[in-house]
Amino acid sequence: LSFNTHRSTGSTNSVAEEILEVDPDVVLLQEVDRRMLRTGNVDQAEVLADAVGMDGSFSTNLVSGSGQYGTLILSRYPIVQQGRISLVRSPRSEARGLQWVTLEVDGRAVRVYNTHLDATRPDVRLAQARQVAGVLAGDELPTVLGGDLNAWPGSAAVATIGAQLTDTWTAAGEGPEATSHGGRKIDYLFARDLEPVTSRVATSGASDHNRLWADLRLAPPDHCEKGSSSG
Repeated sequence: LSFNTHRSTGSTNSVAEEILEVDPDVVLLQEVDRRMLRTGNVDQAEVLADAVGMDGSFSTNLVSGSGQYGTLILSRYPIVQQGRISLVRSPRSEARGLQWVTLEVDGRAVRVYNTHLDATRPDVRLAQARQVAGVLAGDELPTVLGGDLNAWPGSAAVATIGAQLTDTWTAAGEGPEATSHGGRKIDYLFARDLEPVTSRVATSGASDHNRLWADLRLAPPDHCEKGSSSG
């Protein structure tokens, strides 16, 4: 599930309820506050992780006093590694990052990326997408990337990332595709070495974005050894 929570301005309880309605194994959230004055000094990352009963990894893009703002990955699978890569930006643009975690899924490592690209400048957004694509090109694990790309499906930014991963919506989308309340698709879930089974959009009353989710099938590992013969 990828979901821009709009800083949980509709309340963390309503965001948690909308996550649980989808019943996902992995959640990629954007616009999450931790102890920010504007959202009542609540640690939204901790509250949401507790409310849905998942492990959480928070990634900071902006610091304001004792508060932080960024992205959050929640998972029912163990999070065994985590990190963040700073994305390029213009001097006046908001800091953005590429959050990543490694999950242990039935004994196998799966990489999950979460990002939120620049909202106002297409040139900056494209430069960020190219940076993300470069990271993806060097990752050999089964991979999922999701987030708010602030870009239309036909944009250069989406095509740049789509050259590395499969857009789950293009492969298996069903129903209306709009993820913004403005009626456009700007949120995405991409995958590599996982088969998209279905992808759908669920409307949200808690945020200015709808929820985008996909079922992905991780292929079983090939246990055949070199030199073995079949019976």
